[in-house]
Amino acid sequence: MSVKNKEVATIYHDLKAENVDLILADDFIGRGEDGHTWDRESHRAYLSNDSFKEDSITRQFGEGEFVSTMFVRTIDYQGERTAFPVMHVKRFEDGKIVELWEYWDYVEEGEQE
Repeated sequence: MSVKNKEVATIYHDLKAENVDLILADDFIGRGEDGHTWDRESHRAYLSNDSFKEDSITRQFGEGEFVSTMFVRTIDYQGERTAFPVMHVKRFEDGKIVELWEYWDYVEEGEQE
């Protein structure tokens, strides 16, 4: 893993709209485990909305063009502050994220852990 890729992966988790052009390639695609996809502009819009969101990185590692980040995301959801573990696998080209896979662990209402 290049040091630059790790730095860019860390900046991603600052969750600041002003960093989007610095860290995401023009043809960036994000893919959620639920089939949801997003591009660079929808990511910018998500970061620009006024909802609370915070990432706390717990572990980050990588090799070659990939960086994996384990973190806890805290958001306001249905009127409550909620935190859940998330895993990202980010693929880089020319120092920017071109592809991201997102996996999370949460408990739906009524489920038991």
